[in-house]
Amino acid sequence: MTTLAAEPALDDTVDLPRDGEPAGGRSNGRVLRGPPVSGRRIARVVAVWLGVALVSFALVLYLVEPLFQQRSQHALLSQMRAEISHAHYQLALPGSTTQALAPTIGSPVAVLEIPRLRMRQVVVEGVGPSQTTKGPGHVPGTAGLGQPGNAAVVGRRSTYGGPFGSIGSLRDGDEILVTTTQGQTVYSVSSVAATTSVSSSSASGSDLGETTSTVTPVTNKYAPNPLPSRSTTVDGLYGPTKANQLTLVTSASAWPGNSSSATVVVATMKTVPFVPTAQNGRTTTQTGLTGDRSAWVGLLLALQGFVLAGLAAAYLLPRYGPRVAYLLTTPPIIVFLILIAETASQLLPAWY
Repeated sequence: MTTLAAEPALDDTVDLPRDGEPAGGRSNGRVLRGPPVSGRRIARVVAVWLGVALVSFALVLYLVEPLFQQRSQHALLSQMRAEISHAHYQLALPGSTTQALAPTIGSPVAVLEIPRLRMRQVVVEGVGPSQTTKGPGHVPGTAGLGQPGNAAVVGRRSTYGGPFGSIGSLRDGDEILVTTTQGQTVYSVSSVAATTSVSSSSASGSDLGETTSTVTPVTNKYAPNPLPSRSTTVDGLYGPTKANQLTLVTSASAWPGNSSSATVVVATMKTVPFVPTAQNGRTTTQTGLTGDRSAWVGLLLALQGFVLAGLAAAYLLPRYGPRVAYLLTTPPIIVFLILIAETASQLLPAWY
């Protein structure tokens, strides 16, 4: 009599691959179960994602954004050269007149050169965050560059190439060259100082809100004597002056949110000023000290897209393997990281 062997007990871990089912995820017909999901594991994954996001954010701010700024500068320089050539041709025609309209916000207005820093930057009109991403910005309401009065320019200290990051090292007598459609103007540095805000807003202040600052000596090994301390205001930086001068302003702090302490370089005009032209008026959003609050909408949308891309990667990884998951989700993750850095930088003061 033949005895039938006892059948093996059913086990939910014993399963052979079905037709067309990939072998990944199984070994010798047994399901490979992952480690149990716990609160600690979820927290670890979230921490890794946040760390990667912060590192990527810093890389975009300090490595990718300078490339964007260089591209903008190249386009602006070509545009500025064309405008200078056109202006010189126009001046040769009889009956030509000076500029009748104020420059458009974001348009190039001058080429700024500082030989000792080996710096050449195209200056655009306006000092909002979206303008200083392209290059240093001319403060609306101040004198035109190369024209009588106080022409103020605000540039970034660190992000987007930090074109004004080294202006604190300028010494007295250093030349600054400014070229506009009217011609070239030579300025000579007369003072370099650091300002630290003490109080802000006063009932008697202007519509901009008067900000009182104390100017302290800046560490400069080239200065023969410490610079004297004095008090100033936003109007003191950007307001009219008896002398024809150029005022360069940037953040004096490495803290991205700094909106009070500034490095200020004042240069005196050494050539004959050109005829004044129409200029824009001053506004509260065009001081270089604030960010763009409307960027919050774009930042939230970029964050949402980044989270969704991360969830998609987590969903695809155990089902199709790392190759497919990363191939499909890495490009959108990179795009959203760049968008997050771009929109977040718009929230920072325009001079950082």
